Amino acid sequence: MANPEQRQTSESGAAGQKWFIEDFAAGDRFTTMARTVTETDLVNYIGLSGFFEELFLNAPMAVAASVFKRRVVPGVLVLALAEGLFSLTGRLNHGLAFLGFQNLEVKSPTAVGDTMSVELEVKSIRLTRQQGRGILEVGHVVRVDGGRITMEYVSTRMLESRGPSAG
Repeated sequence: MANPEQRQTSESGAAGQKWFIEDFAAGDRFTTMARTVTETDLVNYIGLSGFFEELFLNAPMAVAASVFKRRVVPGVLVLALAEGLFSLTGRLNHGLAFLGFQNLEVKSPTAVGDTMSVELEVKSIRLTRQQGRGILEVGHVVRVDGGRITMEYVSTRMLESRGPSAG
């Protein structure tokens, strides 16, 4: 189990630790570093994903004629950035497999210039029958500009274990 002082942490210091499934406990909370969504993020994502929608390509139209009145970014880009911020904590260094997302909800738009961070809470952990593996479920709350919730979801991953599994 993780040390009590690790139960609620920020991104600082986490990246250097080797995190195994046993280092997590249900209820653990931590917050990622923050990062600002840039025009470059949007343009690169559009080119990579093929999201060639006028809402994302035409800046004057996005501000003047869209319901958002600002340059919003695709929700799946927000998801990708949120997962990247989680990865930067170092807690996924012993990840073996991504198993899925559950209950993914976009709560409000995210726009170019918004600064986002992710609050994470361990929902459950369990060892698998296969030795050396465990399953980690984490709740994610993506906030922009320090407060407004823009996305919520739960991720499930398989992580490496230090020792024998529960039979």
